[in-house]
Amino acid sequence: MDKRMAVAAMLAVGALASARAQYTLYVGNDQCPTNNSVTRFTGKPWGAGATVPVGHCPAGIAFSPDGATAWVMNAGANTITPIATASFSPGAAFDAGVVAPLFAAVTPDGQWLATTGAGSNQLALIATTNTALVKTVAVGASPTGLALLPDGSKAYTANVADNTVSVVSLGTQPKLKKTLSLPGCSPYGMAATPDGSAVYVACISGPLWRIRTAKDKADAAPIALPQTSGGAQVVITRDGKTAFVSNTNGAVYPVTLKTGAVGAPIAIPGAYGLALSPDGKVLAVGNGDCCWLDTPVHFIKVSTLTVETTLGTGTNYTHRWLAFQP
Repeated sequence: MDKRMAVAAMLAVGALASARAQYTLYVGNDQCPTNNSVTRFTGKPWGAGATVPVGHCPAGIAFSPDGATAWVMNAGANTITPIATASFSPGAAFDAGVVAPLFAAVTPDGQWLATTGAGSNQLALIATTNTALVKTVAVGASPTGLALLPDGSKAYTANVADNTVSVVSLGTQPKLKKTLSLPGCSPYGMAATPDGSAVYVACISGPLWRIRTAKDKADAAPIALPQTSGGAQVVITRDGKTAFVSNTNGAVYPVTLKTGAVGAPIAIPGAYGLALSPDGKVLAVGNGDCCWLDTPVHFIKVSTLTVETTLGTGTNYTHRWLAFQP
């Protein structure tokens, strides 16, 4: 084989490799107080890989922008476990700065890890290069969901115990900017649109609220979903056109954000944790049914809204927290 043929062969192999979408998904095994671990899934084809131990009651998972580190919130221990993704090995847990850290996110510049402290009514910002440096700010009662704007200017927390959303400016020192009331909503999960113009809030009581971030004002009425309870988490597609809302009563709802139209539910038993792949083609859904059940993870093809694969990770696991590696 001459040099030109060798180069052509290498290019062909590279093109074939790039055509095969490869994904890595981290899934928390959070049947608290046991099974304190994270399992790594890869695809396609999908398969459950290694499992590593983390802290007590693993909750939210957030990755650094370069995908080199994953941070796992240990809600029962008030700590955070870092995982080096190259070796899939956990490091020493460190103090979260709040009580019962749940949802987590990383600022776009990768310098700060944010988490909600449901047990201390705070938002914490932890320096990723010096985890002993923690900045906290008081928010509403029992903050759960968390959304950061794509420009890193503001954070929003869903405060499930007082039906509010806190707006926090992220400057040199985080500061509570505004508190929004959402009537009839016990807010839980939330997500910002890719352009940062809105934050959507999933309510345990059912509806989906939109907050317009320019003036931090909620719409006059929410998007009604055909459910009265069970709303858990929400993710938004990369083009900002569609939101997916999980419902623990057994479905994931696609919502067209421009019109507020709600599509046919995708039947997923105990639908709870949600994660959208970096290319937006795969939606992973974790079954959060409690307790002591063997619950699977479902992989949905976004273009067809059909379940492609269903996999488990072992005995007595629930899957309420999951995230794709960038």
